[in-house]
Amino acid sequence: MKLFNTAAGILSAKLARRPFYARFHVTHRCNYHCRMCDFHKLGNKDAELSVPQVRDVAGRLAELGARHVVITGGEPFMRLDLPEVIAAFYERGFSVRVQTNGGQQVTRARLDACVRAGLEDLSVSIDTLDRSLQDGICGTSGVVDNALRTLRLARELLPRSMSLANVVASAYNFEELPSLVEYFHEMGIYTYITPVMISAGQNRGRSSEEFRFRSDDAAFLLEDMAPEIRDRVIDQLIDLRRRGRGLTNSTRFLRDFRRYLASGQCAWRCDSENLCLEVHPDGCVSFCKEKAPTASILAPGFIGFYQGWEFQRQGAALAEICTGCFYGEYREPYYAVHDLTVLREWVHDWFRIFRRGLRFSRRAAPAPAGQGGCEHVSAES
Repeated sequence: MKLFNTAAGILSAKLARRPFYARFHVTHRCNYHCRMCDFHKLGNKDAELSVPQVRDVAGRLAELGARHVVITGGEPFMRLDLPEVIAAFYERGFSVRVQTNGGQQVTRARLDACVRAGLEDLSVSIDTLDRSLQDGICGTSGVVDNALRTLRLARELLPRSMSLANVVASAYNFEELPSLVEYFHEMGIYTYITPVMISAGQNRGRSSEEFRFRSDDAAFLLEDMAPEIRDRVIDQLIDLRRRGRGLTNSTRFLRDFRRYLASGQCAWRCDSENLCLEVHPDGCVSFCKEKAPTASILAPGFIGFYQGWEFQRQGAALAEICTGCFYGEYREPYYAVHDLTVLREWVHDWFRIFRRGLRFSRRAAPAPAGQGGCEHVSAES
């Protein structure tokens, strides 16, 4: 179903201006306080849709033509009814991915319930194998061990899924990125790298109120990097992707990332208003996670509003003044829909790697930095 949904989604986005996919933030609640993310500070923590309302959201998105949904937050597993949320979309024919921090709340029993409800892919946030550094980034303890435990559970319970480590590239881990890809490949886990977005730095002089998601912690900024370090790391990542080591960023994304690091400029012709819908915990919709909501998907006239010119006009106006971003959730669908070489790369990799899952080494992955091995981390939790 996932392959069909991807192909149909690309075609409908290209030919009929239908959303390629939707991102549903099911809660603002989060048990981590990551320094590069301000999303958990937003919104009313009690303003979350009920399961019947979620079913209505799934019906509206299906009517618009979306075929993929990424269930995110906040932290989705903070909702005890997450399996019912997943089922609401799966029963409508959606391919369902959940993004999680992989913390203690992700137990075997809860993840298994999500799989039985229709979960296909799991994305777990982890930026480094240095335990103390990762704990400092997330503002809590035990982050690395919990993330690795959750990834192992995903590998076991979703053996053919695109379970992946979602890595935010920053000044803290840039030179570690190639070794992270290799480490996760040995686990049989895919990797996706997202450059950090911070409201300071390249956007000096712009109000931080323009951004609803990114923080202003300048310590993460990838500025003033030596060109030889930048080129070495990006070349290694491109080579790892070419060799099928589980890196799911497109080659174009990695090359554009290099240009961003060299120039500091990330403005581009964003098409998020056509390719993606961001649904917030209360059902309001925005053009991207950085922008304020524009309407409620549950409002009686929303379908007509989305399909009309006013929605297009508002999206184009915001894109015109936006300073840009490097969030893969917007760039990669744009590349797939508008760049034939990226689409060809996706198709090639699907048949070579993705459809059967990673062919990974049977030997254990090396121990992460900081404290010995991870054999003590039980997959039974």
